[in-house]
Order: sequence, then structure tokens, then C-alpha cells
Amino acid sequence: MEDFEHGIDHVGRRGVAPLLVIGGPIYQSNFEVRDLSLIQGVIVKERGLPKGLSWADLNLSILGERLKNLRHLVIEFSGKVNLEDFGLQANMAYIYLNCPKMIPPSYPLFPALDEAEILVPDAALSNLLVPSVEILTLHRPHFKDLTLLSESRALRSLDIHFARNLTSLNGLSDSSSMEVLGLHHCPSLTRVGPQKRMPGPTELVVGGCKRLADLSGVELFSKLRKLSLLGSGPEVVISEALKAAKIELEIRGRKIASLPAASSVPI
Repeated sequence: MEDFEHGIDHVGRRGVAPLLVIGGPIYQSNFEVRDLSLIQGVIVKERGLPKGLSWADLNLSILGERLKNLRHLVIEFSGKVNLEDFGLQANMAYIYLNCPKMIPPSYPLFPALDEAEILVPDAALSNLLVPSVEILTLHRPHFKDLTLLSESRALRSLDIHFARNLTSLNGLSDSSSMEVLGLHHCPSLTRVGPQKRMPGPTELVVGGCKRLADLSGVELFSKLRKLSLLGSGPEVVISEALKAAKIELEIRGRKIASLPAASSVPI
């Protein structure tokens, strides 16, 4: 019988416990050495594994066959990752995936997903972004606009980091659910205003987007109450329409063409 080389986190995260911390390949006998029937989540971190192991070497499909009540999944793995090894997990609520070479799932694996923080190929997003997702953080996506997210109508919070090709927010869902939209270090972003009137977020935070100077159309977000533009970049012009809107502006690190520079300017 193989030794049990995995960890059991009984404290858990986000109120979910116990969690199984993978320390090497999974074997059927692991379920005989320990009672794993109550496991609520799985953590796989490449730095905690023996060197040279591939994803296939971990035999994680055994977990998918035996554990059907997973709610929490964390994976950090630089090689190819096949999430389908976990099978359909109807209760999965939270995922953190740092998997730049993940194989796109062929079907939605986590239909009840509520929160996700992910770095995966864009092709893998469609079957991860199920309609139930409310909180989403994306790292280094390659899309040019937000069309890929247009069906994510339950989103309350969306944060996008280091989207080098993102130029506009075209494709943003017209759902009224969004509360906060954050855009961080998107060097090609030149416009954040929509092309037509839509609910949009209540708060829009733009940081480190050094080419953005055009705030025209932002007032077309009917729910918007605060716009934060943070970090260095070109001078910004505040349009008459934006001045007339009841939107609080927080501008730091920029010169303002038509208003006195201030850290917070109620409009």
C-alpha cells in the first residue's frame, strides 16, 4: 500500500473545509489510508510536488470518480492541465486557476460556480464562465474587448489585470447586476465609455492604463456613481456631458484639461 503523501487542511479557506492538498500522485489506496469522503476542496500547487511530474502523472481522475461534493479548487501548474479529470462538480463555488496551458474543457464542469480568479487561455473561458458567476478576476487575457463575457449577466464584480490587447469595453453585458468594474495595467486601452446607454457598473476603477485619455461616453453608464482613474498617463479631458452627470471623479497622476486638478472632484 502506498504511503499517504498528501496534506489535509482542516482549517480550510473561505469557510470550506477540509481541503486535500495534493503532494504527489493519487492512488485508490489513498482512500483506504485516510477517510477522504468528506473532502470539500482540492489544492494542487506545482511547487509542492516532486519535480518532473506531469498533470497526467497525478492521476487526479481518481478524485473526480470518488469525490462529488467539491466546493473549492486551487490549481497552480505551468504544464498542461485537464480539468475534466475532476468531472462534473455540481457544487463547486470557488476556483483559483493559474494554468497558462490549460486544455479547454469540452463542457461546463462547474455549473454553480460563484467566484473565479483565473489565468488560463482565452479558449478555456467559455466553459468556465457559467451564467452563475458573480465575482470574476481575470489575469493576462488576450481578448480585445469584452464580447467573451457578454453572457456573464450575473457578474457583480469584474477585475481584469494585464490585458495587453484590450482596447475598449465593447461587449460588456447590459445586465444591471454589476457593481464594480476594475481595469488594471491594460496598456492598449484607449476608451472606457460604452457606445450606447446601458446600466454598467456602479463604480469603475481604471489603474495603470497609460494610453487612456478618452472619458467620453462614460456618462452613458446609467448606474455609475464613481470613476477612479489612477496612475500616470496623458492629460484627460472632462466633457460637458460628464460634468453634468452625478458622477464622482477620483483622478490621480493625471492632468485634467478642463477642471482644476484634485484628488476627488464631485460632479
